[in-house]
Amino acid sequence: MAELKPIPMASAEPVATVTATAMPGTELPVATATPMIMPVIAQPATDPTRSIPSDLHQVVPEKVRAGEKVKSWHAVAYADSIKWDANNHTGCYVVNCFCGQTLVPMGCTHNCMCGGEGGECFCFPCIFPFPFPCLCSVERQGAQWITRGKHGEKTGALMIVDEEKGTIANFGVKPCSQELRDEPACYCKRVGG
Repeated sequence: MAELKPIPMASAEPVATVTATAMPGTELPVATATPMIMPVIAQPATDPTRSIPSDLHQVVPEKVRAGEKVKSWHAVAYADSIKWDANNHTGCYVVNCFCGQTLVPMGCTHNCMCGGEGGECFCFPCIFPFPFPCLCSVERQGAQWITRGKHGEKTGALMIVDEEKGTIANFGVKPCSQELRDEPACYCKRVGG
């Protein structure tokens, strides 16, 4: 019978993860599997390519209003720097997604907060052109609403990128990662914003 042992995330020594023994009356050799050891690469404390502009509160909304892609680290810094207000995320929105460098209208949502005054749950049901089941997020990191897949994996984040107009950016994650993609998939622009 095979014995399963947890695989450590990083190790300097090979670790046997599966051991098989021969059944009575057979000559099956004992086999062990050794995980591949990958070095842990430390990221520099500051990445010069990801600097935050000093005029962040001007640059980010201007790029968004011009229909330009804003970098995820600028969007996160902008969203985390404004005062949290659940009302910034609610109302009727037109969802515009990027097709190359062009924003294309994809549908409308009627965003709302559920679960009390603090808005413990952010819901963004698509109401046009096709009514979809209500999509919700119950996890907030700073000013980001985190979306997760059916197995609990992080699939993206939604955050305010223009407080005055109430525009929300939707960033997916990089493949096999928890890190946000560099550029947004969509902007959700508040109707009347």
